[in-house]
Amino acid sequence: MPNTEAAEILPPVEIARADQQAADMARSPTGQVVDILSGLLPKGAAVAVCWRDWALGSGSALSAGGSPALRKRVELALSDPDAACSDAECSEPELLVHAWDNVDGNARMAVAATLPKALAGAERESWLGLAKTLLASTLDAARAQGFSLPVVYNTG
Repeated sequence: MPNTEAAEILPPVEIARADQQAADMARSPTGQVVDILSGLLPKGAAVAVCWRDWALGSGSALSAGGSPALRKRVELALSDPDAACSDAECSEPELLVHAWDNVDGNARMAVAATLPKALAGAERESWLGLAKTLLASTLDAARAQGFSLPVVYNTG
């Protein structure tokens, strides 16, 4: 007869929570970045990031709800400075695209977001500042720890 006492130690809710925490820890750091960034935008927004790094190579991540067109747009911004647009230049207020080099010039990063509605200028700038800091910090940490960052395409 099997011992069922061990199963009664944690109620089902606690087991589900423990499983979710394990799943969160197993997710890619860049997958977590796009989830956080899209979570800070209005419902229905999607985010894509990509990078080229001397130590990590090239990669990208796409949030849930992100389209292949968004992924292509962010990849284009990484390679073509004219593909990124500021508030004043962007003809699509529901699109945010930005690319930049890190301080030492050894990595180039880009972020793109599709929005259900345009954000005010201050909101866009604040979000973009956070996106740049979060992605650059993630790449810096991965480089320092010798990690590789997989390409992530969320489908859920």
